Amino acid sequence: MRDRIKMLLAVGIMVAGVSTIALIYYVQSLGEPGFEEAKEAYDGGRYHSAFVLFRRLAHDRDVAAQHYLADMYEHGLGTERDQVEAFHWRLRLADLGDTYSMYWIGRSYFSGAGVRWNSERAIHWFRRGAELGQAEAQGWLGSLLISGQGVAMDQKEGLSWIMRAVNAGDPWSMMVLGRLHRDGDLGSPDLPQALHWCLASTRAGSIDGYKCAVDLLADEALPTFDLEQAYVWSLVARYWWREDSRNAPMIEYKIWTILRHYPDILGSRGALDIAGAKRPIPRNPDVSDLLGHIENLDDLEAWPIRLKEQARLRAEATAADILAEWPAPPITED
Repeated sequence: MRDRIKMLLAVGIMVAGVSTIALIYYVQSLGEPGFEEAKEAYDGGRYHSAFVLFRRLAHDRDVAAQHYLADMYEHGLGTERDQVEAFHWRLRLADLGDTYSMYWIGRSYFSGAGVRWNSERAIHWFRRGAELGQAEAQGWLGSLLISGQGVAMDQKEGLSWIMRAVNAGDPWSMMVLGRLHRDGDLGSPDLPQALHWCLASTRAGSIDGYKCAVDLLADEALPTFDLEQAYVWSLVARYWWREDSRNAPMIEYKIWTILRHYPDILGSRGALDIAGAKRPIPRNPDVSDLLGHIENLDDLEAWPIRLKEQARLRAEATAADILAEWPAPPITED
């Protein structure tokens, strides 16, 4: 009997040992929450949870997590917006060879965001990214070389970098090329070429391209004047950037001024003349100043009609065709 009890105890200990080992391996296989859990939280809008997980993984040298962490610091997702921390993580990624981070670091040095302004460091990082094929870095490097900002002016090399970026499909560089043609920085001004590249930038999803294009299309003094096309692209822009609180008012104001003639905006006494009522406004007003002094749409309806109904209906149909093919901006602005 005693021997039987000893045997049962031995078996029990052995089973318990195996179970313990199995439990240890099971727990280890589960591990702590990893990248997939962090990304799932991020995609689900649980930004604080995602931030905590990405931060732990980033400190454990998970490169993908470092990308997310830098982005969350930059945009204030799940944490306070912190350009210094964003710069810190982007610099680590750039040192590891990430070309987008090279561009990002160059832009930060040039704008002074999260780091002291330093044009030489900006050019250094733009050139590193450009030489590795990063299109946005190529566009910035080219633009700075052409203008001579922070670097010795070299229009030939600058244009070469701009064209590389354009051929890679970078919308900002397309807009820059349009402005270069518009301003005659490549020789004599070439407004048709300027419009071509500004519209190409718009189609690629750049709000800056839209601003450039609509200015060329809506100016009666220019050979590119075409109000109907200005209205087409303004309608497309209104849809594409309808949730952009910074640009939406500007687009609305451009649409209003395309559809109707300006009244005498600034009278001799520095007042806004809407439907015959003078209202004082700040000197050199921007769009928000003007909109702030327009009390309601009835004021705008009093403006003389500029774009006739037939042209307006054609433009609306054309814009609808564009939106049916391309229902959202192909690129989201920073």
